[in-house]
Parts: sequence; C-alpha cells; structure tokens
Amino acid sequence: MKNIFITLFLFISGIDYAQCDSMDYVLQGEFTTTSFTNPRVKLTIGGWVPPIGKIVEVSKKFETTIFGAKTTGWIGIATAKVVIEQDDILVLKIIEEKSEMVINGKKKNHFEKGNEIKMEWRGKAQTEPYYDIQGTDTLIIGQFKCGERS
Repeated sequence: MKNIFITLFLFISGIDYAQCDSMDYVLQGEFTTTSFTNPRVKLTIGGWVPPIGKIVEVSKKFETTIFGAKTTGWIGIATAKVVIEQDDILVLKIIEEKSEMVINGKKKNHFEKGNEIKMEWRGKAQTEPYYDIQGTDTLIIGQFKCGERS
C-alpha cells in the first residue's frame, strides 16, 4: 500500500511539473509601418520577447458600434515569424493572412501604421527573480517560474 501511495505521489508531482515546461506568452504593440509582407511592431505591453525565428499569432484590436453599442475585441489577422528584434521593435514576416475583409469593394488592410496588435505564442517556461527590499538592500529571494514561486 505504501508503494502505491509513493508511486501515485510521484506520478502527480510529475504531471504538475510537466504542465510547466512551456507557457503561453502575450505581447502587445502597434504597427509602425503599413507593410503586409514585413510589418514593424513597436512593443508597448508585455515582458518576454519572442526569439528570432519564433512563429507568433497576430491579432488586431477592433472597435465598432453595433446597434448603438460599442464593441471591442481582437481579431486574428496573421501567422508570422519574428525576423528582427532590436530596441523594442520587432520585424515580422507574414506567413499566412488569417482575415480578409472587403469594405465598399476594397480590401481592408489590417497592417496599417498605428493599429494596435497583440502577438501570442507558446514557448519554454521562463524564470525571473523575485525580490525583497529591506531598508536600502534589495535581496533576491527566489524565482518565479510559470507565475509561481519556486
């Protein structure tokens, strides 16, 4: 019976650890160019930047009025690859356009300068230190991994 309990405990612990070998990341920004093939994005909100070569899902923020009610949300517009990252600017290569809208007979360009976007991807779990400030000293006490202290 004791062996069954130990085996079960190790199995459950392994599941908990396995769930944290990757994380979903979200990063927000806005287009600084009006380019469909290689748009540039100025990063505004988020922490971890996707590495060069990473495939990301790109969504555009929208606002519209339907029956007098203002509606906002995100619409998936593309799958892209990160080709350059420098000084809070990302350059993307569009792999696949996901949304095609035609308004008054003209195709809507989702990649216009100033459009607010978000990028989402799954990647390796990152760790970051957490701190405690005691008087004038800053002490690193441990790390956050997958949003939890380790």
